[in-house]
Amino acid sequence: MAHLEAVALVDLERFYRAYYAPNNAVLVLAGDLDPAPTLATIAHYYGPLAPQSILPRATVVEPAQEAERFERLVRPVAATQMVIGYRALEQAHPDFAALEMLSDILVGGDSARLYRRLVIEERLALDVDGMAPPFVDPGLYQLSLTLQEGATVERVLALVQEELDGVARGLTADEIEKARNSLELGSLDSWRDVESCAEALGHYETNDRDYRKAFAALERYRHVDEPALRRVAATVFQA
Repeated sequence: MAHLEAVALVDLERFYRAYYAPNNAVLVLAGDLDPAPTLATIAHYYGPLAPQSILPRATVVEPAQEAERFERLVRPVAATQMVIGYRALEQAHPDFAALEMLSDILVGGDSARLYRRLVIEERLALDVDGMAPPFVDPGLYQLSLTLQEGATVERVLALVQEELDGVARGLTADEIEKARNSLELGSLDSWRDVESCAEALGHYETNDRDYRKAFAALERYRHVDEPALRRVAATVFQA
């Protein structure tokens, strides 16, 4: 709250003028539109807005991570929450599709490896989820867990790493096919309505400066094989 209270109006105005500019925006329209009047409407409302001198994005190179880092926070919550992060890949990386498939194999449904091990078999967690964020910069592959009462984070962490190491040693054909089908279905589902179409086109235009990559999403998963999955697992999921 102290940060919000310390912000001056002049700082907000300066930021707005610097970045909220037509040459730093992506406008997406989707649906049954007549191009001529639609473009005329855009020109009417956006045409008078002056472009700004946009500062180039700073390239940040993070230091190498050479050891595990652990932080424990004490908060009044009903159940212990646990978050595990592994340094991961940017969306444009050739191995990002493999990371998405690995995530589905680990946490995609009741038969996924981590859910089956921690929730069904060991009964140490109430839920487990994971995500490979589709960012333009490298980010974190994040696992989020809600622990059962009495479960220790040390025990859960050891079992999580055991399963991740197991994925790097090998996967079944059924696991790979299920992950591929699930992600392909999700990709197709992203075109189900105009809002989803606009979201997909705007995402790739903003992230990769090329909206056409949205149409190539399906092909990413069809070329990922078991050796690639094991290699990416061994690279990303290092303890």
